Amino acid sequence: MGHHSSGRGTACAHHAASAVLDYWGTVAGWSLRAQVLLGYPESAVIRRPAFDVLIDPGDLPAAKEAAATCRREGGWFGVLAVRQRSGRLMEMGFRARALLRGDHVREWFLAGAPAAEVLEWLRDRAVLDGSFRRCPIGLAA
Repeated sequence: MGHHSSGRGTACAHHAASAVLDYWGTVAGWSLRAQVLLGYPESAVIRRPAFDVLIDPGDLPAAKEAAATCRREGGWFGVLAVRQRSGRLMEMGFRARALLRGDHVREWFLAGAPAAEVLEWLRDRAVLDGSFRRCPIGLAA
């Protein structure tokens, strides 16, 4: 489940786990929030293929399709199951964006949060957007 999307955020930045993958899908960066959510210390994921560490073999086709869409369209938003260090799978909502360095090397920035949190954030945002648009008096936040 995924789609190319606008530049709007997936979740509040302080709640999102983040990672950087190099062009080949190897983990190049790993946030503290990713460590907390998924249980992998940085040493367990850096320089390892994300598909090998984080994706269950049964979910590999969906993850590969998401990666193909991301490469083709420069970004992706959707839900994928991610394997925690304990072996349990966690549904996470992700936004992936291409990053370009000065030497024209493409990397990928991923931000994600548990899918339930992402859905709640999107619902809350829709309610706020609707309130601002329909309110007969001016609202400011």
